Parts: sequence; C-alpha cells; structure tokens
Amino acid sequence: MKKKIIPATLISIICIGIVCAAINFDNLHEEGSLHTEKGWNLIYGFFNPEEQLSANSDISADDIEAVYAYIPTTNEYARAYPEPEVEKLRQIDDDELLNTAFWVYSDKSGTIVYEIYDNSYIPFDERPLYQGWNFLGLMPEMKMKKLSELRNLQY
Repeated sequence: MKKKIIPATLISIICIGIVCAAINFDNLHEEGSLHTEKGWNLIYGFFNPEEQLSANSDISADDIEAVYAYIPTTNEYARAYPEPEVEKLRQIDDDELLNTAFWVYSDKSGTIVYEIYDNSYIPFDERPLYQGWNFLGLMPEMKMKKLSELRNLQY
C-alpha cells in the first residue's frame, strides 16, 4: 500500500506543476499609461507604486508621496500608500476598490506607466454605485467613444 502512495503523490505533484506552468499569468494585468502633473492626480486602479510601476515610466515609486482611496460606503478617504490603512480599506470589497480611481500625489510631472490588474475587472453595468461620490476609472466600454456616446451607456 505504501509503495503505491509515494508514486501516486509524485505523479500528482508533477501534474500540478505542469498545469501551473501552463497558466498564462500575463493576462492578469495590462499596462496603462497617462500624463500626470506634479501634485494630485486621479488615476484608475493605481494603488501600489512599488508593485505597479513599469521600468519605462517617467515617474518612479520615489516620486509618489501618497495614494488615497475614497471609500463611498463610509464617506471617507483611506491611505493606500505608503503604510495602507488596512481597516479603512476593508470597508469596501477588494474588486470594487481595484475598479476605482485613486488620488495620487506625485512630486513631478511626466508619463506614468503602470500595471492594471484586470483579473478583478467589474463591467460598468455591474458596478455598485453609492449615494454621493463614486470615483470610476475609464473602462473598456468607454474606449474610443465620444462624450455624447458615453451618455448612452446603460447602467
């Protein structure tokens, strides 16, 4: 019996390794870029400069002083970077949080190039809207549309 368990375990481990190696982790994010000014900028899905900034960005993590998220359920701001205010950030679902725009303070102007996590993307018509402010980032449904066309998006 023991002689059968060890080979079966090894085969299982090898199969799991092959499946994990076949997963394309590149589709978990896409690259976004936009021009930012020195000071406060409202940027979709940008909450952790150390993890999200691309090497070819004009702006580095050292240039980012602070990142704040607006939590509509409590009507308050929570620091996302540096030293995230975890308890405040937990007041909203993670996927909802990642689909909002964040206030980002940059020490300099330039083009920011960063990774956007799209594995938590919520389509426009499925996003909850709360009474008061809702900071929504630009979404694929809005790409290459005129402002007049955006008014026709159904929620």
